[in-house]
Amino acid sequence: MKFWLKIILIQLIIFVAIFTLGIFFIEGDVFDFFTPDDLKTFKVIGFGAKNNSYKIYFDSPILARGKIKIYNEVNDLVREINLERIKKGTNEVTWDGRDNDGNLLTEDRYRFEVEAELYHIPVFLFLDIKPPGVDDQNIYALYPQTLDRILELIKEGGFQTATAGEIADYVGERNLPPPKPVGLIFIDGYKGFFNDGAGLLKAYDMKFSLFLITGYIGVRPEMMNWEEVRAISQLGLAEFGIEGHKIPDNGFWSQKPGESLEQYKSRIISDVNAARELVGKNLNTGVEGFLWKAKQNNSLNMAAVRQSGIKYQVLINYDLVNEIGQGDIVYAYPVSKTTDIKEIEKRLNNIVEKKIIFKGVLQENNE
Repeated sequence: MKFWLKIILIQLIIFVAIFTLGIFFIEGDVFDFFTPDDLKTFKVIGFGAKNNSYKIYFDSPILARGKIKIYNEVNDLVREINLERIKKGTNEVTWDGRDNDGNLLTEDRYRFEVEAELYHIPVFLFLDIKPPGVDDQNIYALYPQTLDRILELIKEGGFQTATAGEIADYVGERNLPPPKPVGLIFIDGYKGFFNDGAGLLKAYDMKFSLFLITGYIGVRPEMMNWEEVRAISQLGLAEFGIEGHKIPDNGFWSQKPGESLEQYKSRIISDVNAARELVGKNLNTGVEGFLWKAKQNNSLNMAAVRQSGIKYQVLINYDLVNEIGQGDIVYAYPVSKTTDIKEIEKRLNNIVEKKIIFKGVLQENNE
């Protein structure tokens, strides 16, 4: 085939493909929809109608849920399309050309915005739960009525609890948490949680994460035994993580005299694996999370824990909330007797941020 015939054939194929998809590139006064600042900020693309429907393509820098808002030429909002999952990268949505009342629209041009929900997820961490008159001097032994009030605030606000693993999937951009997410973490495995905390979570039907020091379970009198831990597992609300087997013991997080760096890392990995095996044996479940309570979460120790196969790690931090893109780190805010309930309310009221991440134009292809 002659070269010029090949060129014509290629052009014909491209033309047919563009016509079939109804895609065209914007020219001229289509840009009147947007301000100069819009044009600097957003990639503006138009898509032609086919059979009164539009294919809308847009790019997202993040994993999110949200909506597409479609406006006519006089800036009336004519349609909203909810998006349960906006993937990172290119997305495709079909609009049937109808307004929110189901009426078929006949105008030639529309503009659209993609509004995403970004989550600033608070994760509240609790050590122990004990009634008044029992261990009152321990500020981290929270009263049951305080926990009840926090759970009530979560329920009244329409928030949904997520496990630490679900939050880790969000910050690592692997999956979305439930809408308006809040994390609840309980640590160590104290009997107080079994006696006065787990029942409240069951009553409110709220998911939570329980991180265990497996070497203490059934050994120390203030800790739960495995039968009690299994009873919590049977609630169907708990995700289990670990803090290690003997790791919390004093002196564990440093090299011993004569111990090489590789031997030290191997000792950490062995301890983590021992804890994971105990949880698997007693609860028939896997372990993906590791929680750092002490100030030993340096890069070497965290790398060793990660090398053991742990998927995510929890750090205690009073200031940070969980944002997308934090890799395998989940931040938890410790709650104590001295915590002002208004601080809890403030964190709950700032979870969802709505942000326009894309703008574009839709126009009938009249060619």
